Amino acid sequence: MLMYKRSQQMKLLSTGFIPVIWNGAGRSYSRACGSWKKLPGWRKWKLLDEKPATAEGSLIRMSSSQNVRRGREEPESRLLSKIHLPMPKGKYGVSMVDVMSYGVAAEGQLVRLMLPCDRKDVWSVQDSWKEWLPADKYVEGFSTYVNLWPSVLRVIMWLTTGTQYLPLFTQEPCATSGDDGNEENAKRKFPVVVFSHGLGQCRSSYSVLCSHLASHGFVVAAIEHRTSQLRQRADEVSRCVEFLRRLNDGVLKRDSFYAPRPGDSAKWGVLRSLAGRLDMSRLLLSGHSMGGVTTMKVLSKENDLF
Repeated sequence: MLMYKRSQQMKLLSTGFIPVIWNGAGRSYSRACGSWKKLPGWRKWKLLDEKPATAEGSLIRMSSSQNVRRGREEPESRLLSKIHLPMPKGKYGVSMVDVMSYGVAAEGQLVRLMLPCDRKDVWSVQDSWKEWLPADKYVEGFSTYVNLWPSVLRVIMWLTTGTQYLPLFTQEPCATSGDDGNEENAKRKFPVVVFSHGLGQCRSSYSVLCSHLASHGFVVAAIEHRTSQLRQRADEVSRCVEFLRRLNDGVLKRDSFYAPRPGDSAKWGVLRSLAGRLDMSRLLLSGHSMGGVTTMKVLSKENDLF
């Protein structure tokens, strides 16, 4: 079936046996299987749009003038190429980079940084978009949490969401202009958000929220917690804050903090671009579910985070 939402009005149409979800408000979509052209009567769906549209661009169309101004209008030639999560709606583009420290499980750390960047033509780098789910092993982790066989959960995820991509840049440096695009504000500092996920989740689970914050001028550090033990999770938050402070002070060593991997030169450039750009006086700890409990645990301890 097709679900269409516009100005709090919901219309429901039957399209056969292939379920399709279309969220007009968030400009996002997902499909269960097959391709759009195989769906019966797909060319007639343009009647749902408030504005005239061509047959090719009637199904999914970034027609918002706001998105056009940001350079985020989806090219018609790529309308059907990749399924993606909702676009960030702030004034900045969003860059994403994963950073992993050295150390055993109790000391090492994996963090995903999302930061505002100057570049906004995200459709030009669609081929380099990362999948929302970092690896198939995460499905096995999810299945353990919900008490399902991994094969069953894979089928459920495939039928409901398919393969979702993150419409973000990878390893773009921090924005050099201020809110108004003026280069005189190049040294503007950005507030920092450290995000803690819930049980059974990972650093990518809350990508829509984190990227939305980054597009509005926040530097977001989404922690990958390696255990459900509360004390260990709280320690990981504290280590992440300390990492961000060292990053802001420009004292990180390239060969001592994160594990070398292909493409690390670009990654190191992103980290260096954040030196002196983090406003650690405006630090926000945030989390969902068990992540919220973790945040309260961190704040209840005597520490010098604030």
